[in-house]
Amino acid sequence: MATKRKIEIGLIYSAKCGGKYHAVKITRSLGHGRYMATTMHGDQEVRVASDAVKGAGETLEQWEARQRPQEQESPATASPAASGRTRPGKTKKKIVSLAEYEADARGDADLDAVVTAAATGNLAKGISMPMPAKKKRASGLDAAVMVLREAGEPMRCGEMVKLMLEKGLWSTNGKTPAATIYALIIMEIARRGQDSRFRKTDRGLFDLTTVGRQSVA
Repeated sequence: MATKRKIEIGLIYSAKCGGKYHAVKITRSLGHGRYMATTMHGDQEVRVASDAVKGAGETLEQWEARQRPQEQESPATASPAASGRTRPGKTKKKIVSLAEYEADARGDADLDAVVTAAATGNLAKGISMPMPAKKKRASGLDAAVMVLREAGEPMRCGEMVKLMLEKGLWSTNGKTPAATIYALIIMEIARRGQDSRFRKTDRGLFDLTTVGRQSVA
């Protein structure tokens, strides 16, 4: 004769309710192998029969301890990255090594400079890479020297400014850039005299002096 299993009040079992097994806590006996129980997920009161109950039963502390690892792993398990799928409109993140990240993040910075930065602790926030020094933009007069040197002949200020802007040698927000360059050239000629890089060849025309052709603009 089979021994009748013992179901203890207050323990948690797996019981079949509505065609599916759920974790339930036995709350009281109704007699004749039937019990009242509360589902652990949903907190619903249900009736269960002893033959629909599985497991040896566990305390609330034991059940919660067993659930914790599952709760921690479930987001990673269900995440698109873990399943190899990406949600519509989302881009799957690429996992790269630190070396690859540094090589991508440093831009034009030299690798030796990156290594030096890491060695000296220049990583205050995240990975802070040393950026190359910005190239100094030429002044209006320096750009004029470049244009005149390339042209090899006298030019008017309007022509100079047009080439300076087209070549990206100079930028300005002024409304009359040609007048600005004209005034600057006249001032340099007046102040520097023989050391000026510019000379006036005719009305409105300027060329470079020997000093201007030899200077590094």
